[in-house]
Amino acid sequence: MDTSKYKGLFVEEASKNLQEMGESLDRLAGSPHEKEAIDALFRHAHSIKGMAASMGYDDISALSHKTEDLMEKVRNGKKEFTKNVFGLLFEVVDTLQTLVDMVASDSMDFPDCSSLIEKILAEGKIEAGTLSASLPVPPPVSRTGGFHEESAQEGQPGGSSDRGWKLFKIHVLVSSDAPSPAARAFLLIVELENLGTVKRTHPPREEIESGRSGMENDFWLFLVSQAEREAVENIVQSSVELENFTIEEVLITRSQEKTKETREEFTREKDKKKTTVPLPAYRKPASVKVDTPDLDNLVDIIGEMMVQERRLFDLLKETGSTELKNCHAELQRSIKRLHNQIMKLRMMPLAALIDMLPRAIRELQRGTGKEVDLKILGKNVRLDRAILEELGDPLLHLVRNSVDHGIESPEERKKIGKAPCGKLELTAWKEKDLAYIQIEDDGRGIDAKKVVEKAVEKGIISREKAESLSGQEALMLICAPGLSTADKVTDISGRGVGMDVVKTAIENMGGNIFIHSVPGRGTKFILKLPMTLAVAKTFLVRQGELLLAIPLSKLQFVAEVPLSSIKEENGKQFFIRRDERINIMELGSLLNLPPGSTNGRAYEPVVCVEIAGRKLGLVVDHLLTGMEAVIKPLGLPLSRLGFYSGVIVTGKGEMGLVLDLERFSGEMER
Repeated sequence: MDTSKYKGLFVEEASKNLQEMGESLDRLAGSPHEKEAIDALFRHAHSIKGMAASMGYDDISALSHKTEDLMEKVRNGKKEFTKNVFGLLFEVVDTLQTLVDMVASDSMDFPDCSSLIEKILAEGKIEAGTLSASLPVPPPVSRTGGFHEESAQEGQPGGSSDRGWKLFKIHVLVSSDAPSPAARAFLLIVELENLGTVKRTHPPREEIESGRSGMENDFWLFLVSQAEREAVENIVQSSVELENFTIEEVLITRSQEKTKETREEFTREKDKKKTTVPLPAYRKPASVKVDTPDLDNLVDIIGEMMVQERRLFDLLKETGSTELKNCHAELQRSIKRLHNQIMKLRMMPLAALIDMLPRAIRELQRGTGKEVDLKILGKNVRLDRAILEELGDPLLHLVRNSVDHGIESPEERKKIGKAPCGKLELTAWKEKDLAYIQIEDDGRGIDAKKVVEKAVEKGIISREKAESLSGQEALMLICAPGLSTADKVTDISGRGVGMDVVKTAIENMGGNIFIHSVPGRGTKFILKLPMTLAVAKTFLVRQGELLLAIPLSKLQFVAEVPLSSIKEENGKQFFIRRDERINIMELGSLLNLPPGSTNGRAYEPVVCVEIAGRKLGLVVDHLLTGMEAVIKPLGLPLSRLGFYSGVIVTGKGEMGLVLDLERFSGEMER
């Protein structure tokens, strides 16, 4: 049987089961005897085992099988749910997820799981080869209906030990909105075969397995098993996206084996029991799954529509037709609404990213011996998918820094009058079109003086510069490359790398990072992020014949600075604005562009931007206007130019390059 057509469904269902296993483990971390969570672990391991066996993924099936055996002992009270079991199950979930990811990427060179299986066997004192199911071997499969005559023998229905065998006729109604009903029917058949033998299906099993059935949303089957009806109901009911199902149960005897009624559909049996299991009222899914490339294509298309709409607006300026202008205004509103809806489709809750933090905290506690109470607020704040993809590593690094550098050991905390368990709080909120994420701990805080001394010692700043730094500027020095205040190097941090990468990653997303700290009381990291990267607000300038766009998130102010206000000191030009010195540089010289024409003007157009936490005035030829634009990435060879991060198109069809201002940080030191 070719199971490749079901690979996508297997990956989807297995990943969902593994995610729910992780959530159950999170619940057990706080309540290790919660029966519902323990039962869920057993059920999910069982489901993965059955699906993997049906697909021929023996390594996944074997590992989940032994995990199921272990959880069977735990839920039956034969095994304590200890810390060792807890840690072992996390290792199992990680390993299974790795294997499932390899299936998704068509890489079948699975790592050896034998050592992990041996640890499970040792923990549960399970003998190798022992099966969790204690059911007798069911009768041979007959896919054409009815029982084999040779099955009437010892230990099988109709034989001398036929007591307890049952025949279940199961009718299942799949939701009409559920994708791939044949694939879901196939997976249910595989699950039920863990309890016995599926004897007949409609549509025929061969057609379901091959995908030729053309079934709509209902099917039925016969199951021969010694299991209780409750076990059958549990498996059927756990199937996803069902509207309803019915179960008819018949006790099989030797005489019934030989009757025509038993061979057909057992519809005239007098001792037949029928159970209809009502399900909760079915709710049609409020969402559909859309592939990421399709969403990206939609963003590209709406971007092109916005460009054409602006072009139409410019053309309409040349006509006096009120009707055309009104039509354009309505079109503009419709495009704006469509654009907003597409942007919403790209948004994902922050929970998709931060749900992994409790697990990371537990690993850090084991590695450091510290006690940490993690509190998360605002996990439903939604951000662009592209931002979430880039935010994972910086966020995890900040959390690791808080635990390793910030929060003290239990012994140290007791000595200074703090509770042994440190507090770490992650809070997210949004303001207008910006999102904020705050990571706060109640640890030892950051000694700004120590940071400055380290920076001077390493030659990052001069002694004179150090003396003029504000408190915030001193704290931001921890983001300088190669600077670490850790007294010793650990596996977690202290190598002088990380915070500079965090800052660069946040700024590449158009965001900023702020640090507040009080020695002895704790530290706050605040991330300021745009809600989306697909559309950016920019300010347009012109340098020579080149149109340039500056991200509005980096813009401090624009000004026409009189030439008489521009001073020079040590070869650097600057002007004073509100008692603040603003250094200025020619944008054209930074980009190696020929000087533009000033036409004898008595002022310099200046765009003040923030780069690496410092302000810099860029002298341009012309200040233009603000513009909300869809930014397209630069392809080769333009991406090698440097100083540019993307391209935009104006309403007149003119292309403009988006400046990557972080590339200028090195020039500021000259």
